[in-house]
Amino acid sequence: MATYKYRGDERYLHLLGSMLLSAYYQLCSERYGSGAPARFDCITYVPVSPSRLQERGFNQAEQFARILHMFTGIPVLPLLQRNRHTLKQSMKSRGDRIEDMKDVFSLSSQLSPDLRFLSSKPIRILLIDDVYTTGSTVNACAKALGGLPNHLETSICISSLTWARS
Repeated sequence: MATYKYRGDERYLHLLGSMLLSAYYQLCSERYGSGAPARFDCITYVPVSPSRLQERGFNQAEQFARILHMFTGIPVLPLLQRNRHTLKQSMKSRGDRIEDMKDVFSLSSQLSPDLRFLSSKPIRILLIDDVYTTGSTVNACAKALGGLPNHLETSICISSLTWARS
């Protein structure tokens, strides 16, 4: 993961993506029963700041989301935006991570009109990130996504899937 994420070696993307796909099927099996079809209406991902995007050249969570889309057909929608740049979370304590993530994310200013056409109630969203450590990033994203019912006039159910847990 580090070679892919920090050194930009995108040769690992499909290998990492296939590993995430296995975790996705396990999540579906645990949540909905073995052999059940996908139960998510859309996939979204943790956005990176413009400076991090420029530094790396890609958003690994977005690329993982797109790999899942290729195999599942579930649409990828950019539902979140990052409001400010943060230093790398891997260098911080648990408390610092939680504090640093406050109000970092909000709903995208350009919410996809595709959301209004999703028919399930609640709308089931799969949130993708690369590494889960304290849960502060996922929790901050879920808090921001919690504003969606105001736009959709329906409830939402958010599940998260990460490539690794540290």
